[in-house]
Amino acid sequence: MKKEISYVLHGASIVAIAVLFYLYTSSKTCTSSEPVGEIESSEAPVSMSNQEIVYVNTDTLLLNYQYFKDKQLEMEKKRMNLDKILKQKAKSLENEMMNFRQTAASMMPSQAQVKEQELMQEQQKLMQLQQEYTQQVAMQEAAINDSLYNNVIDFFKEYSKGKNFKLVLSYAKGTGVLYAKDNMEVTNEVLAAMNEAYQAQDSVQTSN
Repeated sequence: MKKEISYVLHGASIVAIAVLFYLYTSSKTCTSSEPVGEIESSEAPVSMSNQEIVYVNTDTLLLNYQYFKDKQLEMEKKRMNLDKILKQKAKSLENEMMNFRQTAASMMPSQAQVKEQELMQEQQKLMQLQQEYTQQVAMQEAAINDSLYNNVIDFFKEYSKGKNFKLVLSYAKGTGVLYAKDNMEVTNEVLAAMNEAYQAQDSVQTSN
């Protein structure tokens, strides 16, 4: 019986350690990003009024659009909170296993079996909770991306009124656009207008 318990505890220990390792590596990944600097441009902002084809650098937009930065911060806080919960539960399971190792020899076989089943159930719950949290974060990140896309589309629908736009392209490193003249890029002007609109909206919501 003690040998069987040892096998169960070894398996549960591996699960608890795996959860803790996952949390450690994910937290290192989240905190390793470098601060984003301000946009640098050697040219004055280009007026969009006479442009028929323009493009926006989406990398620059993502790094400097305040709405997206705020949402990223919210998600980071969410991840940290979920990681904290998982760490606490993994540590609690590890402590239970250590205590069981120390007291299993003095238990009746029936008692040891009951405790063994409880530990296995806690192990399964911990793994399931980790999967649920991972899915929850992924769904919220997808929702933020959808919201960002809709914000950009809605912005251009309104902002293009009275302008000569026929085509607005998105550019990022590794995409299909290999070259474009500098006077076709409107990233800074678009970004300034979008941030201004977001700050105005945020101020209204805060005052209410």
